[in-house]
Amino acid sequence: MKGVKNLLNFKANIAIVIVLTKLNYRELPTLVEYFGKLGIREFSIQYTMPVDSVIQNRLMPRFSEIRRYIIKTIEVANSFSVKITFSEMPLCYLKGYEKYSFELNYFFSGIEKKEIISPTGEKMEFKKGMQKLKAKPLKCKSCKYFYICEGPWQEYLRLYGDSEFKPIRK
Repeated sequence: MKGVKNLLNFKANIAIVIVLTKLNYRELPTLVEYFGKLGIREFSIQYTMPVDSVIQNRLMPRFSEIRRYIIKTIEVANSFSVKITFSEMPLCYLKGYEKYSFELNYFFSGIEKKEIISPTGEKMEFKKGMQKLKAKPLKCKSCKYFYICEGPWQEYLRLYGDSEFKPIRK
C-alpha cells in the first residue's frame, strides 16, 4: 500500500484492475471504497476469463449472483467520482448501467481492430478473438445490443446454461 500512496503523492495516474471471481465479488464495493478514499480515480473490473475449466468451475460466479454487487460498486464509485468499467460481462447484466460497460465503450473506439494474443496464444484481431471464445444464446437476437455485446464466455454457458439471460428489448 505504501507504493500506491507514494505514487499518488507524485500525482501519478493509477488504475486498479480487479478480476472478478466467486472469491471476491462480494468485496468489490469495499475495495472501490478503500482505494477511492486513497485517491484512486479509475477502476477496471474484469469478469474472470476461463482458461482452465477445473479452476474456472470454482472461480466463475453466475452473473445473476453478482449483479447487485456490481450496482453497489457503481454507486460507491460514483460517490468518489471514480471512473469504473466492467468488462467481459453481457450488457443485459448491466441493464440500466450500460455506460459502465467496457465493451460498449470500446465498440465506439475502434479497439476491435487491434491485435491481441488470445488465451490460447494465437495472434488475432480483438473482436475476432472474442467471437471465438464467446457465444450468444439464440434469444439474444432480440436484444437491442445484439451487434455490440459479445455475450458470455462459451465456458460460462457450458457450466450454467443460458436461462438467466434476458434480452434488453429494442
